[in-house]
Amino acid sequence: KTQYWIPGSKYNFAAVVNGNVTELDNNKLPKTITYTADGTSDLLYAKSIEYTGKSINNDLVEFDFAHLLSKAKFTVTNTTTSATMYKHEIVGIKISNAYANGSYDVATEKWTASATTPQEFGSITATAATTECEAEKLLIPGLTSVKVEFTLNLYINDNGTYKLLSTTAYTGDNAKTATITGGLLSGHAYNFGLSVGMGEVIKFTVEQNPTWAEPEITV
Repeated sequence: KTQYWIPGSKYNFAAVVNGNVTELDNNKLPKTITYTADGTSDLLYAKSIEYTGKSINNDLVEFDFAHLLSKAKFTVTNTTTSATMYKHEIVGIKISNAYANGSYDVATEKWTASATTPQEFGSITATAATTECEAEKLLIPGLTSVKVEFTLNLYINDNGTYKLLSTTAYTGDNAKTATITGGLLSGHAYNFGLSVGMGEVIKFTVEQNPTWAEPEITV
């Protein structure tokens, strides 16, 4: 409902977007905010300066919103020298241990989270060089060890048609792990790099005989 300034009274304002305020502090401002992750809904919080009510010409209340989540994406680099001969397809990229829900303490600016749920980033098809995955996901901060799962398909160029050579699943116990020093932080964006390639090229050396042997032949 509409509220009016009371001259001489002190006012503090706060706003939350996409979160639930489950606890208020002594000033009736958010103390604890809970959030359920879906990968796309950003969680924002803002607190104003303190205002003093005037009879007329009161200022507009200004909010400076801050991101309470972390943002993540993936970039794949093909290190194979002959990128036209071999291509890779990275299927089903996901962070499998992302937090499912958590609570944010406004005073300490700290997250508490436990349960996990996968956050899926989709696929990167037939990358020949450095390619970014189009999907970006919003994660609850705090993870210090990020478990990344995906399936890697290798293709070879057979007269202009790429044919599947092999499939390797980096899932479950074979998943890759990225260590984040200090953990994922609120308001920070992270780019996870996946490097794929064929390794070392097969090379040959040929020892040349300087002369022909000339055996005697009797007919």
